[in-house]
Amino acid sequence: MIKRTQIFGWEQEPVDERPSEFMPSTLSEFSSLGAFDAIAPADASRGKLDPIAPQARRSPPSPADMTPSSLVPRWMESLPAEAQAHTLCARFPRIANRLALCWPDPALTVRLLDDFLADKRGTRRGFPPEALNELTTLRQVASQRLKHELL
Repeated sequence: MIKRTQIFGWEQEPVDERPSEFMPSTLSEFSSLGAFDAIAPADASRGKLDPIAPQARRSPPSPADMTPSSLVPRWMESLPAEAQAHTLCARFPRIANRLALCWPDPALTVRLLDDFLADKRGTRRGFPPEALNELTTLRQVASQRLKHELL
């Protein structure tokens, strides 16, 4: 009897040829796991990150993330005095850089601020009150700009 994969000239199933780090190496390891939720504690105890976890997807901060870009001062000058985000720029330059870059597009800015303000994953620590107030004010200003642009 010819195996389905032998049509393509393979002697083994492709899965057998390419072992995966995410799959147990033997059937007995797999059967000992039981439910899928048993995988996470085993990986955590070995020091591995869950491949779906946000920490695994996030790249380490670059030097550019640690300092405000050249766009930030011009962006701050364009804001009303009550909306200037001094705390945000000082403590979270990466976020200030993204806002300064996106600010010319009001719809994109509103979406970005919504993402900063909403905890969709339930794992974020949140912003300190001063930065949260600045983000909320910026969201209101960006929303007004978007409404004005749509009229």
